[in-house]
Amino acid sequence: MINFLYCFDKNYVIQAQTSINSLLNMVSEKVVINIICDHEPSSSQISEKIKNHNMLGGLNIYTFKQEDYDFPALTNAHVSSATYFRILIDNFLPKDLGNVVYLDSDIICMNNPVEILKATINNLKKQNLAIAAHGEGTRAEAPIIFNKLKLKSNNYFNAGVLVINYDYWVENSISQSLLDIMKHRQDDLIFWDQDVLNIYIDGEFMNISENLNYNYIELENLDDKNVFFLHYAGKNKPWEVQNILNKYSQIYQDNYFDLKLEKYHITFKKDKRTLIR
Repeated sequence: MINFLYCFDKNYVIQAQTSINSLLNMVSEKVVINIICDHEPSSSQISEKIKNHNMLGGLNIYTFKQEDYDFPALTNAHVSSATYFRILIDNFLPKDLGNVVYLDSDIICMNNPVEILKATINNLKKQNLAIAAHGEGTRAEAPIIFNKLKLKSNNYFNAGVLVINYDYWVENSISQSLLDIMKHRQDDLIFWDQDVLNIYIDGEFMNISENLNYNYIELENLDDKNVFFLHYAGKNKPWEVQNILNKYSQIYQDNYFDLKLEKYHITFKKDKRTLIR
């Protein structure tokens, strides 16, 4: 059984549930959903549709207590401390899971990913690597990032979808190594824990198809028969009022509607630009 992981704060409960529901609607066999959150969502916050879904093989919620950590580079950022939760997974998840597939909460599952994920997990173990991820940048494309992070390799990955060799992760105490990097390299970080992960991995990852982590910006070329995970990466989210009429928002809104909560999920930023729009 594949173990999925979501990490989010109380402001992303709706988005995470929309993502989880889209996943459960597409998988061909039961999966386990693990959540690390900065509070314990009450039963009323988890949709009955998710709790009673016939593809849910287990739902485990772990509460993160932040007082022991000082997460860097969050001032005026569009992400919260929850982005760092995924580097601490073995502090929460059972040690014997074998594999973990991490998904950002702004991801919508478009097609059944079970077979491609199983193949990825098997190949990852054969290669004896910690993670599989989608490479999204090279030294030639983003020299500033590579130089600032002091990477020796020529490949940088997006951490929105991570297939994790959890046995390898636990055996090598990777969470502790990531915490050490976070503590001593704070001034170098641009993209938060994604940079921490890239500093540690430094190119030693198994590359996965972009269809497992497909950026919504490329929606013009979207072939929904091939894309497994559509990722609303970056600042412009499909639930924000200024983006609600954009064509890329409809896929998210359709999946939200399927939760049977309300017709649309709309949030308003407290700034002048939102009021003008």
